[in-house]
Amino acid sequence: MRLAMLGLLVLPVISTAACSRPTPEHEALPVPADSPLAPVPGDSPARPSIYTEPVPELAEARLLCDALHLLPAQRRTTCCPGAPADPQTQTATDTCAADLSAAVAAGGVVLDDERLTTCIEAREQQLAGCAWVGPSPPPTPVSCAAAVYGTLTAQSRCRSHHECAPGLRCADLEPPRPGLCAASTVDGFDPVDVLARHLRDDLPLVSAAPPGRCRSDAGCPGACQPDAAGSGTCVARCDP
Repeated sequence: MRLAMLGLLVLPVISTAACSRPTPEHEALPVPADSPLAPVPGDSPARPSIYTEPVPELAEARLLCDALHLLPAQRRTTCCPGAPADPQTQTATDTCAADLSAAVAAGGVVLDDERLTTCIEAREQQLAGCAWVGPSPPPTPVSCAAAVYGTLTAQSRCRSHHECAPGLRCADLEPPRPGLCAASTVDGFDPVDVLARHLRDDLPLVSAAPPGRCRSDAGCPGACQPDAAGSGTCVARCDP
């Protein structure tokens, strides 16, 4: 299978995880009164995630989270062998895979296999060589954002904007309290949205083309190395 072969490019991958595909007709998340998602008096800011139920990790979720978080860190280490690695990268990747698996299992989001394959290919192309290395994280390929889409209809209880169908957002989301999918003209990154953080909504969406020629550092993610012709080539910038 083509998707399984791509998994060899992004490690680690849990290849034996089961995948349950929810139907788009799912309309609401059942939330029993004793559920950790049910509204309770007061806030619980110490709770690490609104996705608290343990579910088997999906191989597709691991592939996407590795591509978004772990692979850039691995490639950066290769390009900048003397630079310190971020100790939080693996934890962020594992949490991403767990939360995304929980969202799929609950029926809130669907992971599209074909778009996921395109996402991983785009990420590999984007991170080819070292010219992309700079002080900021690499932006998210457009195809990766398209690999996840929401299924919940208006007035369905939601735990992320990504769970709501196109044109809807998760209104009044205040973790650990869920919100309700509703029409909204508001767009952009929401820092309280767990899936938004995992899927790197805080970063711009770009095509997968790596940086090439430049005239100054402003034209590169990292630095511009000039040549005799008066222009230059984008190269890695390993310092913060």
